[in-house]
Amino acid sequence: MSKTAANHAALSRALGVSRQSVWNWRNDARISPHLPGKGPNGHDVEQWRRVMLRFNLRDCRADIPGPDGKSLNDYRCELLAEKVRRLKVENDIASRKAVLVADLERHLGTLLSAIMQIAEALPDRIAPMIQGLTDRNEIARIIREELNAMLGPLEIANFDKAVETMPE
Repeated sequence: MSKTAANHAALSRALGVSRQSVWNWRNDARISPHLPGKGPNGHDVEQWRRVMLRFNLRDCRADIPGPDGKSLNDYRCELLAEKVRRLKVENDIASRKAVLVADLERHLGTLLSAIMQIAEALPDRIAPMIQGLTDRNEIARIIREELNAMLGPLEIANFDKAVETMPE
């Protein structure tokens, strides 16, 4: 069932135009013969929109819903929201509040490789230092210091430098 308007004031509100516009169209010799008459339930808004579209009267396409139920105005709002979202992300990247996933992925392999090297080198590096020690606190201190020394370059988040300065 099509939406109807009881009078020209309601019709103009439904069409998103002024009452003066509806009056002008009714008195325009090239448009008025194509305007639908008032039916028993009132003015058929969709028929009036079709006439608006045919004669390109006031960006009428903006309010007409498409097959998916969204109007041109809906798409314009979504597009604007997407532009704002993208600008926010670009600003966050520029201000270093955010990073691109590609930038993280590039260094992730290097980071994992560096951690694996640390894990593999740790026993050989620490064994001679703790050999013969019996004090658990002293052993823990030595291990902690060596781990900190080996992991230190990774803390600056410069993974390339961390790999270059990694002890063999």
